[in-house]
Amino acid sequence: MIERVSRKVSVAIDGSIVPLAGSSSRIGRAVGERDLYRDLAKISRSDAGIARAASRWGPLARGTPLLSLYAPLLGAFFGPIRDRLATDATDWAEDDRGDIPARALFEAISGSFENLGSVMLERLAAYFEMTQADLDAMIGEIATLGPDASLGESLKTTWEAFVRRRGDQDPTQETLPRWAAELDGLDDFGAQSDRLGEVLDGLAAAADPTATALALTRLQALVPRASEMAVLVDDEASAAILAPIFALIEGLGSATAATVDGTAPSEPARPARLLVPALLAAWQGADTPGHTPLVGLDVPKLADPDSWRSALVLGVALAPPAIRTRKGLDSLIHPERALVWRELSIECALWRDAIDQLRLAETPGAMSAIPGDLRAALVRLARSIGPVLGLPETDLIRLDEDATATIRERLLRWIIARCALAGVEPRPRRGLVGTEGRALWSIHDALADVAPARRCEWPDECVELLPPGSYAHRRYCDRHRREAMRRRTARWRLRAR
Repeated sequence: MIERVSRKVSVAIDGSIVPLAGSSSRIGRAVGERDLYRDLAKISRSDAGIARAASRWGPLARGTPLLSLYAPLLGAFFGPIRDRLATDATDWAEDDRGDIPARALFEAISGSFENLGSVMLERLAAYFEMTQADLDAMIGEIATLGPDASLGESLKTTWEAFVRRRGDQDPTQETLPRWAAELDGLDDFGAQSDRLGEVLDGLAAAADPTATALALTRLQALVPRASEMAVLVDDEASAAILAPIFALIEGLGSATAATVDGTAPSEPARPARLLVPALLAAWQGADTPGHTPLVGLDVPKLADPDSWRSALVLGVALAPPAIRTRKGLDSLIHPERALVWRELSIECALWRDAIDQLRLAETPGAMSAIPGDLRAALVRLARSIGPVLGLPETDLIRLDEDATATIRERLLRWIIARCALAGVEPRPRRGLVGTEGRALWSIHDALADVAPARRCEWPDECVELLPPGSYAHRRYCDRHRREAMRRRTARWRLRAR
């Protein structure tokens, strides 16, 4: 799933794009972007218009074509750090040491995992039809455990509490909540609880990726329906889960960088103290080469370009300018500037014009097709984009205007080269992608769509073609959609009188 990170921003007097005071960063799915390049082509290129566009779609986050080459090296470099973090988490769960390596990072990760636990608890409670009384009983049982209790003991105690609640229910009740029906279906509750607790304790205490991968495999065998109960995190929940990590990144370089929010490191709640090592161990094992992760568990891989593309986008969106300069990241994280947005908007307009003229040329008898317009659009695109790609302008200009199939194929080659230059070739499968990358892929999709063009169905015989990839039920072009809305509004106001 491709996501975007966005925040309310403004354009400073020097042309840089800066976050608005009091605003917060949010991660959400990149939906409704089929025609993103067309949307960017028609934005107002004033500072105010660019601020609105950047606030809506997130930073451009220009990538690098070397990302695919660097990703395996970065994975090998950061792998031991990831492994040490998981080990420190296990040690912290077992004793009360106050200064462990990477404490600030671990505090942020602990906060995020604690939030994730809350979301999981809420979704699982809904799945198993638990009432608030059921949840209170479960949390109450965990609170009674001693400081040396293991994750398995915690789980077993909780399940036993549910068994007692099941026994208190009316046996004549016809409709049972799902959790009660599940307990009734267990062959041997005690043995099942012991096995699951043993596997979870092994997961939390795994000393190396191999042991972690083995524990995950055993867990998957015990919980075969994990995908059925997969937590579907929406945009609101995602923003809440990641808030502690966002706060840490934004606090880098300030006096509060030692902790997540500037306060003294706090002791996590006991359930988080038990779960955080297990969740970190799950990440450690799921990222082990040759291991098949749990069904429904999609974790970032350290050697995957998609992971580092996401890190790059987060760096652009969250890292303060002072940190970029001090850490020498300017060469990797380019500052967001209004000028670059204007350049991308103009580029998107050139691609849009070339695609529109090509589609007109491909449509037999198109009344709005004017001889020479396609060549003029290709000339403008070639002169603007050719030097950026290192391709000769003649690669497009000398094409026969009637050879539309050849023109489409050549434009596809150009946009793939442009995607590679922006670091989004091969195409990202998941994670965060900047606005530039997503816009370029929307151009690629428009060129790869060879479905016959459809005309606007407005009664006055409009000759406009519908945009590429339009939904099957769409009838009107953009201009006549606005006109239809104006007429509906006028009729509604007339009836209201």
